[in-house]
Amino acid sequence: SQLSLSLTSSPHLIDHKSSLSAAILAQFQNTTQENNIAAAIFPVLALLSSDSIPAELIQKAAEWQEFLELRDDDATTIAQEAMAVLTKVGLAVYTPKSADYSIHPLVQQIIRDSMALSDRRTLAERAVRLVDSTFPVPEHGNWKLCDTLLPHAKICAGLIAEHSMYTEEAASLLSKVGHYLLQRSDYSE
Repeated sequence: SQLSLSLTSSPHLIDHKSSLSAAILAQFQNTTQENNIAAAIFPVLALLSSDSIPAELIQKAAEWQEFLELRDDDATTIAQEAMAVLTKVGLAVYTPKSADYSIHPLVQQIIRDSMALSDRRTLAERAVRLVDSTFPVPEHGNWKLCDTLLPHAKICAGLIAEHSMYTEEAASLLSKVGHYLLQRSDYSE
C-alpha cells in the first residue's frame, strides 16, 4: 500500500515505527508476566475486527479448556481479569456504554506482524473456532448478537480462505453467517 511505501522510504519514520512496535510488543510481553490468559487471548483478538469486540466473545475464549484447567475461577471472572490487564496497559479499550472492547488497528497489525507464520495459522484456527462457538444459530431474537459478531465472522471468512481451513468450525461458521444474512435479506455480503 502507499502508506507502507512511504513509511519504508523515510528512515526517520522507520525509526518511529520501530520504536512504536517495540513499545507495543514490550507492553504485550508485560501481559504475559501478569496474566498468561490475557497473553493467550490477545493474539487471537488481534486477528479479528478492531471494533466492537463483545464481552461474549472474550468470555467464550476464557471457556477454552486449557484456561479453565489453569484456574478455579469461572470463565466470566477469567475473561474480566484478562481484559482488565489488557486495558490497564493500553492494548485494549473498554467502552462501558456498549459493554465491548476495541483494539487499535495499528496495535493489531504490530501483533500480527510479530507472529511466526506457523503461529498465525494456529491462531487463525482459534479465531475461527472462537467466533463459531460464539455466533448463535440465527433467530430473530439473537440478530443483535449476530450483527455484532458479523464483522468478526467476515474476517474469519478471509482467514478460512487464506489458510484453506477445511474444519467443522469453519463450515459451521460460514453456514450460520449465510443463514443469518439470508434471514436479514442481506444479499450484498
